Amino acid sequence: MKLLYIDCCITVHGSASRTAALAETFLSAWRAAHPEADIETLDLKTLTLNPLLGNALRLRETLQGEGRTEGASFALARQFAAADRIVIAAPYWELSFPAQLRLYIEHIAAQGITFDYTSQGQVGLCRAEKLLFLTTAGGSLEANCGSEHWRALCPFFGIGEYHFIGAPMQDVKEIDHEALLRDALSQAKALAESF
Repeated sequence: MKLLYIDCCITVHGSASRTAALAETFLSAWRAAHPEADIETLDLKTLTLNPLLGNALRLRETLQGEGRTEGASFALARQFAAADRIVIAAPYWELSFPAQLRLYIEHIAAQGITFDYTSQGQVGLCRAEKLLFLTTAGGSLEANCGSEHWRALCPFFGIGEYHFIGAPMQDVKEIDHEALLRDALSQAKALAESF
């Protein structure tokens, strides 16, 4: 079994990223529960992803139309489609997640690789059975468009189970924000057993 960890922990906190800590807690517990499995990490901070516009979009559509999706421009989509489990970690920004993650979604949404169309409608082609989205927020997570976006994408990609763990209110000093983070860390450890 292979777990794909998509790291979008873009932060001003350096090595003290709360979202990265949440992800590492989950991954450590998952690794302990599944010692035979592989974890493949994709660090979105190291990629230069551009929006699919103009000539790049036309080329992509031409290649897809001709069924020529083995090239480098579809590597991220093939990697995503081949994973058995997917974990995504990204901070809560502007009610969602950083733009780098949105660009990643644009690159993995490739017809014939991660989804397709049939006479019965759209079908997901991804191998993964489960996807987990992890986040931490300075304030409330009530309007969590990022989580809802991934919840909607799971059936689009053919992924049957969606899970979300978030730690809200991390920059609110008047409450015990550390307790909220500890609660999220506990949830992450518990989920790792069955994920």
